[in-house]
Amino acid sequence: MIYLSRTEKFSSAHFIKGAGLCSNIHGHNYTVIATIKGELTSKWLMDAKELKRLMWISFLTMFNHTLLNDVVDFEPTAEKLCIYMFDELSKVLPKNVKMHSIELIETEKIKAVYYGF
Repeated sequence: MIYLSRTEKFSSAHFIKGAGLCSNIHGHNYTVIATIKGELTSKWLMDAKELKRLMWISFLTMFNHTLLNDVVDFEPTAEKLCIYMFDELSKVLPKNVKMHSIELIETEKIKAVYYGF
């Protein structure tokens, strides 16, 4: 089993109801790391540029420079965003690879990681 990770960045705003200061609209410069896994049967598991493209069509284009509360139908916490990104990217991956994890770094002190089920 081999693992391949791709790191991308996006900027978004959000608010979390009933969460003190986070109840106010505020923004983050997020870093997201998508890690896929599979058996190596050729020179690479997947072209990293293709993984980048799939991340952008799956969720990054929708999230970048938006108010996240307006584009998702759930409260956009780091944890719930991880689950959403994992699920959406899983839908468009080639059959020979599977999602391993999504890591979302919200600030230098806060990150969430989702490994699926």
